[in-house]
Amino acid sequence: MSGGPSTQPALSFELRLPGHSLAPALARACVDGLAGVCAPERLAAARLIVSELVTNAVIHASKGLPQSVVVELSAGEAGIAGVVRDEGPPFEARAELPDRGSIGGFGLHIVDRTATEWGITHQVGNAVWFKV
Repeated sequence: MSGGPSTQPALSFELRLPGHSLAPALARACVDGLAGVCAPERLAAARLIVSELVTNAVIHASKGLPQSVVVELSAGEAGIAGVVRDEGPPFEARAELPDRGSIGGFGLHIVDRTATEWGITHQVGNAVWFKV
């Protein structure tokens, strides 16, 4: 992720995680490393979004196959921007609430309600980007 000279982030990193059940917790811990770089409410929002997106990648993209999930984050005074990439098949972005009584399916709805902007690109796998 890049920006012009006036939008240069204070901190930027990329994290490659195994497509494993521990990936969401590891991703949340890395987001916590941005403490002090941005406002606490933005940090909390990014932590929730990254957790949901990594969880979705592990559950839906891998379909039981080992793969990696890549998290890219940039943080500064203007906020946090991120991308979560996986190698899974393309999917349709639906941020609606799931049916009443559903156990799962809230991930993209949470992202939609929490991020100031977000979207999905499908080049090789999926890349879900967000800003807070």
